[in-house]
Amino acid sequence: MTHAGFEDFIKKFLAELGHTLVQGNKEYGHSGDNDSAFANFERAAKALRVSREDVNRIYAWKHEDAINGYLYRGIEQIREPIRGRFIDKIAYDIIWAAMILDGGDDG
Repeated sequence: MTHAGFEDFIKKFLAELGHTLVQGNKEYGHSGDNDSAFANFERAAKALRVSREDVNRIYAWKHEDAINGYLYRGIEQIREPIRGRFIDKIAYDIIWAAMILDGGDDG
Protein backbone atom coordinates (compact mmCIF):
# COMPACT_ATOMS: atom_id res chain seq x y z
CA MET A 1 0.00 0.00 0.00
CA THR A 2 1.34 3.41 -0.90
CA HIS A 3 1.28 6.42 1.44
CA ALA A 4 -1.56 7.92 -0.60
CA GLY A 5 -3.40 4.60 -0.56
CA PHE A 6 -2.98 4.38 3.21
CA GLU A 7 -4.33 7.91 3.66
CA ASP A 8 -7.34 7.06 1.48
CA PHE A 9 -7.89 3.81 3.44
CA ILE A 10 -7.83 5.72 6.76
CA LYS A 11 -10.33 8.31 5.56
CA LYS A 12 -12.76 5.70 4.25
CA PHE A 13 -12.31 3.36 7.23
CA LEU A 14 -12.87 6.14 9.79
CA ALA A 15 -15.94 7.39 7.91
CA GLU A 16 -17.38 3.85 7.96
CA LEU A 17 -16.48 3.48 11.64
CA GLY A 18 -18.17 6.78 12.52
CA HIS A 19 -21.30 5.76 10.62
CA THR A 20 -21.36 2.39 12.41
CA LEU A 21 -21.05 4.04 15.84
CA VAL A 22 -23.77 6.63 15.20
CA GLN A 23 -26.21 4.19 13.58
CA GLY A 24 -25.57 1.52 16.20
CA ASN A 25 -26.23 3.98 18.99
CA LYS A 26 -29.49 5.07 17.36
CA GLU A 27 -30.55 1.44 17.00
CA TYR A 28 -29.44 0.05 20.35
CA GLY A 29 -28.94 3.04 22.63
CA HIS A 30 -32.60 3.80 23.28
CA SER A 31 -34.22 2.94 26.56
CA GLY A 32 -37.38 4.90 27.19
CA ASP A 33 -36.74 7.63 29.72
CA ASN A 34 -33.02 6.84 30.00
CA ASP A 35 -30.94 9.03 27.67
CA SER A 36 -27.79 6.95 28.17
CA ALA A 37 -25.71 6.23 25.07
CA PHE A 38 -24.92 2.92 26.77
CA ALA A 39 -28.51 1.88 27.49
CA ASN A 40 -28.29 -1.49 25.75
CA PHE A 41 -25.11 -2.37 27.66
CA GLU A 42 -26.75 -1.26 30.91
CA ARG A 43 -29.86 -3.39 30.26
CA ALA A 44 -27.74 -6.46 29.55
CA ALA A 45 -25.49 -5.73 32.55
CA LYS A 46 -28.49 -5.57 34.86
CA ALA A 47 -29.95 -8.79 33.48
CA LEU A 48 -26.63 -10.63 33.69
CA ARG A 49 -25.46 -9.01 36.94
CA VAL A 50 -22.18 -7.77 35.47
CA SER A 51 -20.86 -4.32 34.58
CA ARG A 52 -21.70 -2.54 31.33
CA GLU A 53 -17.97 -2.69 30.55
CA ASP A 54 -18.06 -6.49 30.93
CA VAL A 55 -20.97 -6.65 28.49
CA ASN A 56 -19.02 -4.49 26.04
CA ARG A 57 -15.99 -6.79 26.23
CA ILE A 58 -18.19 -9.85 25.63
CA TYR A 59 -19.75 -8.22 22.57
CA ALA A 60 -16.29 -7.17 21.33
CA TRP A 61 -14.87 -10.66 21.89
CA LYS A 62 -17.14 -12.11 19.19
CA HIS A 63 -15.39 -9.93 16.63
CA GLU A 64 -11.93 -10.51 18.12
CA ASP A 65 -12.50 -14.25 17.90
CA ALA A 66 -13.66 -13.97 14.27
CA ILE A 67 -10.58 -11.90 13.37
CA ASN A 68 -8.29 -14.41 15.07
CA GLY A 69 -10.07 -17.25 13.28
CA TYR A 70 -9.52 -15.52 9.96
CA LEU A 71 -5.86 -14.72 10.64
CA TYR A 72 -4.65 -17.82 12.46
CA ARG A 73 -7.04 -20.63 11.63
CA GLY A 74 -7.98 -19.77 8.05
CA ILE A 75 -11.68 -19.53 8.84
CA GLU A 76 -13.54 -17.83 6.00
CA GLN A 77 -15.84 -14.96 6.92
CA ILE A 78 -19.21 -15.95 5.53
CA ARG A 79 -21.82 -13.91 7.39
CA GLU A 80 -19.81 -10.70 7.57
CA PRO A 81 -16.68 -9.61 5.66
CA ILE A 82 -13.51 -9.35 7.73
CA ARG A 83 -13.52 -5.57 7.19
CA GLY A 84 -16.83 -5.41 9.07
CA ARG A 85 -15.36 -7.43 11.94
CA PHE A 86 -12.53 -4.90 12.27
CA ILE A 87 -14.99 -1.99 12.13
CA ASP A 88 -17.16 -3.54 14.85
CA LYS A 89 -14.19 -4.49 17.07
CA ILE A 90 -12.79 -0.97 16.93
CA ALA A 91 -16.26 0.48 17.53
CA TYR A 92 -16.56 -1.58 20.73
CA ASP A 93 -13.11 -0.36 21.81
CA ILE A 94 -14.23 3.25 21.31
CA ILE A 95 -17.42 2.59 23.26
CA TRP A 96 -15.32 0.98 26.01
CA ALA A 97 -13.13 4.10 26.20
CA ALA A 98 -16.24 6.29 26.34
CA MET A 99 -17.65 4.17 29.18
CA ILE A 100 -14.43 4.39 31.18
CA LEU A 101 -13.99 8.10 30.57
CA ASP A 102 -17.70 8.87 31.07
CA GLY A 103 -17.86 11.65 33.64
CA GLY A 104 -14.12 11.58 34.25
CA ASP A 105 -11.57 14.34 33.86
CA ASP A 106 -9.94 12.67 30.83
CA GLY A 107 -13.01 13.04 28.58
